[in-house]
Amino acid sequence: MRVQIKYGDKWYSGSIENILQNKRNGIGVQCDGEKKGILTWRIPANVRALYSKGDRVSYVKDGVRRPATVIAVDNSIMPRSYSIKFKDDGHTHSTESTYLEFDDDDV
Repeated sequence: MRVQIKYGDKWYSGSIENILQNKRNGIGVQCDGEKKGILTWRIPANVRALYSKGDRVSYVKDGVRRPATVIAVDNSIMPRSYSIKFKDDGHTHSTESTYLEFDDDDV
């Protein structure tokens, strides 16, 4: 999964390589430009997903996680803004979100 990871005051692009489920809950990212095998580790709050059109995601509304699909990506702002489509009460809705959650299942 493509992500950005915060290191210092900057965000770096890369791919998730490992997730440790322990009291520190670390996510290991292979950053673009780093030697293969060198991972940058951060807590989930310092990692954000980079989704593309058509990706399946989890959208959280009113504390309920709903499956959704990315229908458009706005790369002109940071963090990126995503237009997503999801079903709620049997109806299909679209909304914009700058934060979409990901689970271990998404990796």
